[in-house]
Amino acid sequence: MAGCAAEPLPVPPMPPDLLVVPPSPGVPRENARFAGRWVGKWEGQLEHVLVVELQVQNDQTTEVIAVYSWGVSAELGVGSPGWTRVRGRIEEGALRLELTRVQATAVYTMQADGTLVGEYWRGDRVTSRARLARAPREGP
Repeated sequence: MAGCAAEPLPVPPMPPDLLVVPPSPGVPRENARFAGRWVGKWEGQLEHVLVVELQVQNDQTTEVIAVYSWGVSAELGVGSPGWTRVRGRIEEGALRLELTRVQATAVYTMQADGTLVGEYWRGDRVTSRARLARAPREGP
């Protein structure tokens, strides 16, 4: 209907036990920058929140636990919001999360301006891209 405001889309949900732990002392500074909450959109349409909850150094690799959360986008065929907690790693400047439930990989690289560029991989090709900014801290 003309003149009617569109209903707001659901916000990407978060788990009730969400907790960001500061990176352990052995995590290299360039990898520790990935810690925390990041917000953006896949293809400028699908709301996305990435929360890197925990980072631990293991030999040459920084292992992470992260929450990958999404909203809805009719254009991209995503009908309901959700979240998943996944394991990943930071190697050679890139954070890689294996989204095994949907057989995909999300790869994030830190940019000079402090944002993250995300690529959503299915098999050997990128199917979606995103730019994420660090979310402001919540609370006092």
